[in-house]
Amino acid sequence: MGAMGMTAALTGLLTALVPVLFSLFHEGLPTPVAGVGLALGLVAIWLITHTPAGKGAGLDRAGTLPAGTPRLPLLLGALAGVGFGAQLILLKMAGSGGVLWVMTSTRAAGVLALVIVLVVMPPKAPWRGFWLTGIVAGSLDTVGNLFYIEATRVGRLDVAAIVCSMYPAGTILLAAVVLREWPTVRQLTGMALALGAVALLSV
Repeated sequence: MGAMGMTAALTGLLTALVPVLFSLFHEGLPTPVAGVGLALGLVAIWLITHTPAGKGAGLDRAGTLPAGTPRLPLLLGALAGVGFGAQLILLKMAGSGGVLWVMTSTRAAGVLALVIVLVVMPPKAPWRGFWLTGIVAGSLDTVGNLFYIEATRVGRLDVAAIVCSMYPAGTILLAAVVLREWPTVRQLTGMALALGAVALLSV
């Protein structure tokens, strides 16, 4: 809706912040070093996911929404971030019962939701050519969820959530290599902070 940069930044930040707050209440405070790593990780996520003006962000040169811009995109982005964050929490809670059962139920629920979406909003473009890409993307998503669940089983939820929420950095680097879409200085700064955050969280 014209505010992709700010929306993406808000979504990414809440995706990490929701499980962090949940973990603080249920697992207690992290060590001071890990606490600094968590804070650094949140800043890194904000920098990485924030798209500057002039690249589809719908922002002015100061990086803010122009006057009169509808707030619905930010609301939807916030709801998406809360939803993603809640999913990370639920995956950890369900992971204690067995990883394969969690993955099976997650995929089944995803297929059911997709069928409902296709019935309500059928695609306008032809389906030809999308199957292979979709299968590869779905497989990678499943493997990523598997690794995340394993991370929450052996460590703290907040640490796993912060590290996993830095995934846009990998997407940006792949886009640079494959699509020649080079990251901005802001995104590179965020990646550097992300490396520092991971180093602190791994101590």
